[in-house]
Amino acid sequence: MRLLIDVGNSSTSFALQSTKASLGKEKDFAFRSFVPTHPHSSLGTRIRALLPELAVESVWVASVVRGASDNISRAFKEPFFHRISTQDLHAIPNRTLKPEQVGMDRLVNVRGALDRVKPPFLVVDSGTAITVCVVDREGAYRGGAILPGLMLSSEALHQHTSLLPSVEIGSPTHATGRTTEEALLSGIVLGAVSAVEGLIARMKKELLLEDAPVIGTGGSIHWLAPFTSLFSILDSDLTLKGIASVASDVTEMNKKTQK
Repeated sequence: MRLLIDVGNSSTSFALQSTKASLGKEKDFAFRSFVPTHPHSSLGTRIRALLPELAVESVWVASVVRGASDNISRAFKEPFFHRISTQDLHAIPNRTLKPEQVGMDRLVNVRGALDRVKPPFLVVDSGTAITVCVVDREGAYRGGAILPGLMLSSEALHQHTSLLPSVEIGSPTHATGRTTEEALLSGIVLGAVSAVEGLIARMKKELLLEDAPVIGTGGSIHWLAPFTSLFSILDSDLTLKGIASVASDVTEMNKKTQK
């Protein structure tokens, strides 16, 4: 079994997949779960405690949290451990001004999306932050946008104002909020939807990609999707599937170099 781990700022998703499975298919995950990322000093042991009694042959990690991968590697000393890096994704041309600053989750999402659609396309990942990523007609990563996620917006409004309450993220029933709570939900959820729609419209016009499909993923994408016709594909496990694809790529490359 391969253990695939997606370390996000708020939560860490992980799944077990047979090394003989067809990559990119959710049904091929023998086990899937998640834990809070923090405290990341115990992240590896918390993941290991939840795994079923199945032999783990290799561990593949994509992380956006500094130090988390090191902790996970200490918890899994026996199997082959691999932290995914930009070198593993060299087949995706990175045409941003500072390629070294691009989050690993964004590139892994692109790798996962390439198993579903042909370029050009855009990926919206709704998590702690909402990211929009653009891949052009040549299959190159061009950049995108980053904006606050739903929970982050809610927490910021509550923490930095005197009277606004904390609200649980849900589906707004009205664009015009009739209470403070309704107004907050409208602004947070529908505001995020409108922001993403506006950004994507601008990006498509800027890069002449009007026909590019949009893939939605992330832990809170289900709050955005009902209020827009933007998404051609919804796949909350796109990052894990991208990690699985990278694992296959690296394994095949290692086999070729050993011959």
